[in-house]
Amino acid sequence: MLIKTVLLPVHVDQAEGDIVKALELCRAMGSHLSVLVISEAPSVPLSSDPVVLSENWGVLAQKARQRLSKRVNDIKVLIAESGNPASVRGISVNEDLLGDAIAQQALYSDLVIVLRGFLTGLDVAKTIVASIISTTGKPILIANSSQLDALDARKVVIAWDGEKPASRAISEALPILKNAEMVEILLVDPIAGQTEEDKTMGGELETYLTRHGINNSVKAVSSEGKDVADAIKQRAQQADFDFIVMGAYTHSRFRQKFFGGTTTIMVKNCETPVLMAH
Repeated sequence: MLIKTVLLPVHVDQAEGDIVKALELCRAMGSHLSVLVISEAPSVPLSSDPVVLSENWGVLAQKARQRLSKRVNDIKVLIAESGNPASVRGISVNEDLLGDAIAQQALYSDLVIVLRGFLTGLDVAKTIVASIISTTGKPILIANSSQLDALDARKVVIAWDGEKPASRAISEALPILKNAEMVEILLVDPIAGQTEEDKTMGGELETYLTRHGINNSVKAVSSEGKDVADAIKQRAQQADFDFIVMGAYTHSRFRQKFFGGTTTIMVKNCETPVLMAH
């Protein structure tokens, strides 16, 4: 993955420190940071009088535009002070259209960083990630702003299910994997419903990564009847991995599935940074 443009969606009131961390990451990678400042469009006030309705909504909309404009200008100053190649634009959008709005901008980026602080409190968090990944095909990094140095990870775990999205995620993450000291190929419940092809699946990937000069090993674990996401998170925490690579929104060959439920859990409830692709 050659990262030249990184998209960072932020709320209009998101902490300045989050943007600073992203600027520092892009400076280290030699990438351009594209900041997308998002303001939720004001809801239409309830009123039986159309004149009052129009006036009230107009006042709310004007205040929202002014707030968004000020935030964009503040970030422009921050970018200028950083000296890092970056740009910023602001949009006002209804929450239910947020995923589509971000996905549209993601078309012109190599990587989308979605901070957990951005997703917090959003009812459409799952929809946002699904829209970006499935609509654009762009990889997405989900992490806290304090974890953005994870792209320089030393220990990486690959949640491998033998499917195209996971393979795509690995391809996108190759520069990170090559830079890591240790890469583990994690197979969850590989025995259930196993075929001859499944038996060698971990070994095939191990050979592939070795040809890229990546030091790696294969680890098989049982989900113990829990969701695959729980097994991935538990392994990442137990072995102190600082980065997870996985496919998103795809069926697995194993009894457990890397599908909506698993992806959603990893998006909303995982302490380790996750790079996903579809």
